[in-house]
Amino acid sequence: MSGPVPVECVVLPHKTVPVVVVVDVDEGIAHAVEYLNAIPGVRTFASCQGTIGEGGASPYPTQVLIHCSEEILQSLTPYFTIGERIGGECCYIHLRPDVELPRYDGFLSYHKDLEEAIAQRDAACKSIDHWKKEYETVSGYSLKLRESTEKAEAALAAERAVAKSLRDSLMRLHARHPEPDYDTTCAERSIGL
Repeated sequence: MSGPVPVECVVLPHKTVPVVVVVDVDEGIAHAVEYLNAIPGVRTFASCQGTIGEGGASPYPTQVLIHCSEEILQSLTPYFTIGERIGGECCYIHLRPDVELPRYDGFLSYHKDLEEAIAQRDAACKSIDHWKKEYETVSGYSLKLRESTEKAEAALAAERAVAKSLRDSLMRLHARHPEPDYDTTCAERSIGL
């Protein structure tokens, strides 16, 4: 398996900084790659969960190409066996099959938190859309109520104008033909004044 050029072999003309990125890693070795990248001073360059013959007749173990100090490398021996060294501080390490690697949920946890935050945002947007529709419905009812009220007030004003006109007519009629038995108050009440 050919891997990337070891860091010691690359001459970088400018300063570099580490950046956290999301990469696609074989499922069977992903937790090891994540665990290793969480250790300060460790960089991973390549990995494979191993083969059962798709690359040739002989299977090979899980492996990760890493760069780290000898001290860090030795601290990994309870979980990994040290494989081929590729100059300086680069080497392949192999996950021990009989040892369970401690879970590091840093990036995966972040990803799950991010998915949860997106789901909460989507739910909030749906809720906002729901209440927006409710508001529009209520606003529609409010507008219809206002229009109905305006129509009722206009009808009432028209009725009052007709009633006033009738009252004025009654008053003129009464002034021309006074009848002692006729009660204008009673007539006014009958037409709603």
